Amino acid sequence: MKRVLLLAFLLAPGSSAMAQNTPAGMTAAEAKKAEAYFHFTMARVLDQEQAFDESIKEYRKALEITPNDADVYAAMARTYLNQKNREEAMKAAQKAVEINPNNLGAHRLLGDIYISAIQNLQNSRQPVTPAQLKDTLDRAIREFEEIVRIDRTGREGYLMLGQLYRISDSPEKAAEIYQKFLNIEPGSEDGVVALAGLAIDANHNAQAIELLNDFLKRQPAADRALETLGDAYSNLGETTGAADAYKRAAALNDDPELRNKLADALLDDNRLEEAATVFEEILREDQTNAVVLQKLAQIYRRQMKYAEARETLGRALRRSSTNPSLRIDMALIDRDEGKFEDAVRGLESILKDSEKAIYSQTDKAIRIRAYTQIGIIRSLQTRFDDAVAAFSSMRALADASDRNRIDMMIADTYKEAKNIDKAEATIRTAMQESPNNKDLQIAYADILSTRGRTDESIQLLQRLSAGQTPDMELVSAMIGVYEQARRFTDAQNTLDAAARNFPDEKQIHFLQGALYERQDKATEAEQAFRRALDLDKNNPSVLNYLGYMLADRNMKLEEALTMVKKAVDTDPTNGAFLDSLGWVYFKLDRLDLAEQFLKRAVAFAATNATMYDHLGDVYYKVGKFQDAQATWTKGLQFADEPEEATRMRQKLEQVKSQASIR
Repeated sequence: MKRVLLLAFLLAPGSSAMAQNTPAGMTAAEAKKAEAYFHFTMARVLDQEQAFDESIKEYRKALEITPNDADVYAAMARTYLNQKNREEAMKAAQKAVEINPNNLGAHRLLGDIYISAIQNLQNSRQPVTPAQLKDTLDRAIREFEEIVRIDRTGREGYLMLGQLYRISDSPEKAAEIYQKFLNIEPGSEDGVVALAGLAIDANHNAQAIELLNDFLKRQPAADRALETLGDAYSNLGETTGAADAYKRAAALNDDPELRNKLADALLDDNRLEEAATVFEEILREDQTNAVVLQKLAQIYRRQMKYAEARETLGRALRRSSTNPSLRIDMALIDRDEGKFEDAVRGLESILKDSEKAIYSQTDKAIRIRAYTQIGIIRSLQTRFDDAVAAFSSMRALADASDRNRIDMMIADTYKEAKNIDKAEATIRTAMQESPNNKDLQIAYADILSTRGRTDESIQLLQRLSAGQTPDMELVSAMIGVYEQARRFTDAQNTLDAAARNFPDEKQIHFLQGALYERQDKATEAEQAFRRALDLDKNNPSVLNYLGYMLADRNMKLEEALTMVKKAVDTDPTNGAFLDSLGWVYFKLDRLDLAEQFLKRAVAFAATNATMYDHLGDVYYKVGKFQDAQATWTKGLQFADEPEEATRMRQKLEQVKSQASIR
């Protein structure tokens, strides 16, 4: 209503007379200024009515009277921009700045234009040269530097200038401008999040975490700070911290992207029930979300809820029946259920359907995934030649950077088949192709260790450190070599040196616990493992090792069960984890569950003598003597250690006598 009344007043006969006559008591100069102001005001009103062409005419009339009025040029520039006439808008704004370098409105308009231009360049489907982007960035930066100079308390100017510095790879300038802003607004979530984002960009995630946690002590309900905290924890691989931060943020902000982050973080942290709940909430809003259906099916598979996994994945496949990623996941359900031939058939059908004369990178990635799983399954079936063939087919598709990894998979397959000669030949050939590859040389050192050539193995590993302090990967390899040779003093000395060199390294405590356990120092081992869990409470390897050690000694069985269950949740096809769980159940005299998980363990670690030994113990205890005899007989062929072989032979003699009595 006010706008309509103002327009009526301006169009009244008495108002228009101002342009024709000098009002009484007003000088000619004052009358001209009033006339210019009249046209300027008319233009502003017409802008509000979106009558932009008429508005421009009024601005021009004002400029005919006061040609050096920066405010008129700045306002006219905004009108041109509303007309999508960027070129004229820039000319008018630049004229305003030329007349008055402190005209904030003109600088803001130019800044907006350059920001829009940057976005267009970033989203352009046409090739954009670095020079084009840099030039536009530089122009935008200059405008926002002026904006900050003129308006020293304007938050938008500081935040945008910091972002521009960040994009232009000037993090020091960005940090300086954000800090200036925080001096103006010390409690600003925007400023803290921006500063933390800079630290994350520089891979200084711990610094970002410290900054954000300090801020959140004062403002615990800052959802964007919590989300950024989750991002920093996620980058560090600290899944628990990430999930907890996203969970707090999601309770404050029902943002779909944030809920997706939370669900993924919970899944990464092996909080499967919580992750499933969030994914199910997301699905209720969008039943057709194939990505969420796939992830939910993966959770059900890891929980060994195979019927639910099939049904959920089937819903995704009904919407995208040829999607190779979904089809591979369906084959993995078969694999995890122990339906190995069904799994291989499904994977081979994917390979057949994706055959082409020339493969794109995406095609290659799918085929490599399929061949990888076929190779793993054939190894589980002890069909080692077929496994090697699958890995070799995969190698033909791989880039040079991936071939070494595949060579090590082939060598590991030969090792599992007890064919050390072929394993060594494979690694030697790969080393000729990549003589400086560290992983290959570590693998070769392991083969030397297997052959009992301990000193050669250690010398090779020491050479890899090139006179520097060995990193934890080399330390772990050296300790493994010494442990295999039962040179525990050398292993301890190596570990002590590593503890001095890497005092904050989490892996030190795990390696120490394992070393103590190998020497039958159970109390010291438990203490070391618990220190490792203090630093990483959900580490599956530590949980499994400590849980198994406790159970094997009939100690704290309920706690051992909790630990090993958590380990199995992370990987329900890990033979070692499954064996530990079955063994805890055996010690608890829950023999039906012990048999279930130990049968599963030998399915997924078919050449591990200890697992056959454990399963044989279960069969023997429930009176299935023939099954016990068959299981120990099979396990005996995989026994590498003389003590283990002797123990199983004794059990076989005993079970034979028991069977004969029956």
